[in-house]
Amino acid sequence: MNTNQINTDNWHDTIAHITSKEFSNSDEIKILDFGGGAGEGYHEINKRLAPLGYNLNWNILELPFFVDKYKKQEDKNLKWHSKICDIEQKVDILYSDAAIHCVLKWKEKTDELCSTSPKYVFINRIPLGNHDTFKARVFRRPEYMYGISGNDDEFHVWFINEEEFLGHMDCLGYSLIQKNLHGIHDCHKPLDKQVTDEPKERKSLILKKRDKHA
Repeated sequence: MNTNQINTDNWHDTIAHITSKEFSNSDEIKILDFGGGAGEGYHEINKRLAPLGYNLNWNILELPFFVDKYKKQEDKNLKWHSKICDIEQKVDILYSDAAIHCVLKWKEKTDELCSTSPKYVFINRIPLGNHDTFKARVFRRPEYMYGISGNDDEFHVWFINEEEFLGHMDCLGYSLIQKNLHGIHDCHKPLDKQVTDEPKERKSLILKKRDKHA
């Protein structure tokens, strides 16, 4: 497989590049995608790796609404699940794009996701900063909700202290190997007046599981 055909100009290119290098001898690469919606992450990565002969086993963990909506699009490489226990075996990669900070208890959810023992954790568009961790109401445009509107236009997300998040991942056995500033995204515009002056940087993280013997 010629991994040199992949450049690393953006997030999906970088993920495809690392995946191709680390799993070049694998017959199948199993991926858990938390909050993967309609499967955008799968389609972006697969179009880069499938032509090179890589076989992705992509499992999206989503709310039951999304599972019901997209289940008809499943094939042998792409599946939707509403419970992590439905994914039968350990995974190679944990992938999440703009999702972990949207759950009620982000630490507990991270613990659950990492219980699948992924070698790599790829997290994109997570709001991290030097401020204390806080939860705030934000506005999300209807198009980011896959057609859901009404009361779901407004919801709560966590703005997490970066050191706290990375410290938690370190306790789970994962070390940061790359971090990039993704920028500010207006679908997570805070509504609470008391937090309007807080930094709203969203970052991309690549973490790797440490060798137990290291």
